[in-house]
Amino acid sequence: MENVADRESNIAIRFTTGPTGAYSYSGWNIDNVSLTGTFIEDDTGFLSLVSPSSGCGHTGPEPLEIQIKNYGYSPTIDTVPIGYSINGGASWVMDTLFEVIPKDETRTIVFSEFIDLSEPGFHSVSIKTFY
Repeated sequence: MENVADRESNIAIRFTTGPTGAYSYSGWNIDNVSLTGTFIEDDTGFLSLVSPSSGCGHTGPEPLEIQIKNYGYSPTIDTVPIGYSINGGASWVMDTLFEVIPKDETRTIVFSEFIDLSEPGFHSVSIKTFY
């Protein structure tokens, strides 16, 4: 049996005993109970790549469009800094989404600086929020 109390401000756990049958046993035997989680109030992050598509055929700089999501409990502040890197994080192309994102909602952002994937070879793009 699994009970989930995601994002609840208060939870209560109760252990009770009932009839023990023909024999009376003392003490408690409670198995497989866990309370886990990390409460993060402010947590906005990368959700998905909208464009450009993966694969070959990129002929020059093109827009980088992504979705970000508010994974936190509270709405975001009205500025969400976000960046992408094509050199393993040695440098970041930064942009900002100027919008409040309510919890569990997503927004799409198109970076103002285009990304160039036209050079043949494997490209690894890192995307993250700096929130």
